[in-house]
Amino acid sequence: MQYANHHSHTKYSDGRGHPEEYVQSALDKGLTTYGFTDHAPIPGQKVTAMELSHLPSYLEEIDNLKLKYGNQIQIFKGLEVDYIPGVISIDSPHIRAAELDYTVGAVHYVEYLANGQPWGFEASEEAFRRGIEEAFGGDVEAAIKR
Repeated sequence: MQYANHHSHTKYSDGRGHPEEYVQSALDKGLTTYGFTDHAPIPGQKVTAMELSHLPSYLEEIDNLKLKYGNQIQIFKGLEVDYIPGVISIDSPHIRAAELDYTVGAVHYVEYLANGQPWGFEASEEAFRRGIEEAFGGDVEAAIKR
């Protein structure tokens, strides 16, 4: 059996460590394949995602790890890409230009709060309730349907 991880988040989004630490841990655990999929930058939004200015460093770091560890483990360069109509998708220019090995699709934000920020339904209970109230007028069923 081959052990692999194809979905991981580093310091570039909501993870904690440097990408090389993840590769070293994967090697220690006997993984044969490792994929990086930090949250892709969402232009114009302040959410838990990579900042657009950090994308070039992320891509370069993963490419360098592929060269450094390529004879020990297969490394893939990816991003977890949210879908927000009119804001971001896998067809967004910065995603297409990234020359990724793959993407992980995601829908973390389904509506906007009163302050214009995207509402993420995976947040704390308090933030969840706020989103139901502000974005859907308290209608849980409308939020679920969205």
